[in-house]
Amino acid sequence: MHCRVVNVTYYPTISIDEPVVLSSTGVPNTSNVGMGSVNARPRTITPATTPRWTPASFTVYAQDFEQLDKAAKCISICKLLDTLPPVKALQDYLATKQPADLKYWVERISPAALSLLRWIIASNRACIMQVDGDSGGGVRGQERLYGMKDFVQFRFAMGAPDKEQRFITERLKLEYPTIFAFHGSPLPNWHMIIREGLHFKQIDHGRAYGDGVYHAKEASTSGGYSGINGGLGYGAKGTARTAWANSQLRINSAIALNEIVNAPAEFQSHNPFYVVQHLDWIQTRYLFVQCQPAEGTVRSVEERKPTNAHPQDPQRTPTGVSNPIVIPASAITSRRTASEGRAPTSQSPAKRIKGLGGFDDPIPIEDDSASDVTDAEDLDILFEEEDPEPEPVKTDPPSQTLTKRPKGAATDFVPGTLDFTTLPIMPEPAYANSASTRRLMKELASLQKLQNATALSDLGWYLDAEQISNPYQWILELHSFHVIDPQLPLVADMRRQNLHSLVLEIRFNRDVPFTPPYVRVIRPRFLSFAQGAGGHIVQGGAMCMELLTNTGWSSVSSMESVLMQIRLAIASQPPARLDTAGARGDYGTGEAAEGYLRACRTHGWAVPPGFREMASAVSGMGSFQAGH
Repeated sequence: MHCRVVNVTYYPTISIDEPVVLSSTGVPNTSNVGMGSVNARPRTITPATTPRWTPASFTVYAQDFEQLDKAAKCISICKLLDTLPPVKALQDYLATKQPADLKYWVERISPAALSLLRWIIASNRACIMQVDGDSGGGVRGQERLYGMKDFVQFRFAMGAPDKEQRFITERLKLEYPTIFAFHGSPLPNWHMIIREGLHFKQIDHGRAYGDGVYHAKEASTSGGYSGINGGLGYGAKGTARTAWANSQLRINSAIALNEIVNAPAEFQSHNPFYVVQHLDWIQTRYLFVQCQPAEGTVRSVEERKPTNAHPQDPQRTPTGVSNPIVIPASAITSRRTASEGRAPTSQSPAKRIKGLGGFDDPIPIEDDSASDVTDAEDLDILFEEEDPEPEPVKTDPPSQTLTKRPKGAATDFVPGTLDFTTLPIMPEPAYANSASTRRLMKELASLQKLQNATALSDLGWYLDAEQISNPYQWILELHSFHVIDPQLPLVADMRRQNLHSLVLEIRFNRDVPFTPPYVRVIRPRFLSFAQGAGGHIVQGGAMCMELLTNTGWSSVSSMESVLMQIRLAIASQPPARLDTAGARGDYGTGEAAEGYLRACRTHGWAVPPGFREMASAVSGMGSFQAGH
């Protein structure tokens, strides 16, 4: 069992928290392994006159993991995992406790176990969303695939957005650009698959049909390689335990359904298996898990065909447990995106806007995640192995107005002319963590590179990096709206008021990129929705779009994409209109936050965790605002 020592004041009598009983099922014998175990003879630590006491041995936690040998590391990881409570208990704790942080559950989770849990979650590069509902939630029945009865289903996505785009555009002109097939692998392999993606660096099952990722047209074939119906699957090694002791799903095996570019003739082999040597031609879509769930953990779902099915190549439709599979169209984004002709391009952002159908045809953001808060320490895990970036050479930068850029459409915007001392901005954030700071510095470097290589009018925004003293707080200008549509009322409004740009303040929270930035307009003032205007600018000047809330935010979104969509939103119908009276001056720092919160409540959007704390930094700014 696992106990936390609470008090040793009256040693040898000690106080402990309620013991956690560990399962020993499938755990290798820990004897003769040097991991700090004290296997000495039982030692009486209480007076001999009290025979009710039971002798006990103990394991020292203060061990350097890196100093253990491989066998001891494996054993210590298994033991630490066994001390963790079930996932449902973790959810209940986070839902009912304030602050909602597992590091405060000290009587139940040791620091070592929490560090391991953080690494498991933070190192996962896949997006896995359960289709079948649990006993406390709903069922995403519209996304359940037909033909895999008795399997718990998960939406399963891996890979960066650019890989998805390359995959989408590979065979745009085909009637059926893609096909589907199953991939099976022993359960222990999935830990690395969801972290590294599918590849064929190692040989687990032989390569009778050449090098590549093997896929089967029938689920039963892949099941043989995954260990379905007992065993560990072909190629599984050893007799390691196959399930976490506290698992509520009690997983036995898993197979994936992948979407593949429809070019069998170009595969390494296409009979009897699809052997795909090009990794960019493969995208994971579903994960099917065979399990024996604990009672009440997973709702049973009726097997029925989706009403809106994704069209498949009739000659290459894979077979599930007993019938050809039927995939709901809502679960597959590549077909819709390909049919709409949304291909990546090297054109400037403004030209890409036109190619995407203009501002009335917004870019789809596919994100199934609820974007739960990730601790700063988790972010450090993700970035801790990165090479430090070289220090920039200290030189006097040339004038921003002299930067050589490609020529674009004519614009009246002149960079570097904004007087920052006149802006009512929020105080600089006092928070920071190394991983988030590195992410923001990379975003700034990327934007600066793009800005220097793109015509001002095509880009439509300007960021003066020399004026940024804190990476969590940016001042940015939007301009050249006539490039989107010369008939926009906003274009005429700006011309009448002799304005050449809109000035925005962008604020990032400490857990970037897992929560969206807070974006507010500083100047000029706009008409409100009640006054017949739009542009997603609420009363108070805050930009309020679903993208900028936890409901619509994606942690993989780049700031280039975010800035382009903000510019499009301001120009969308109904368009933004300036307050021509102009008597009230710039927006204050406090009113925007209240407007943002009101809009989120109205639309039912989730406010990012920590937003109130971030926005509360505006206190004490009243006198500063009044001076402008």
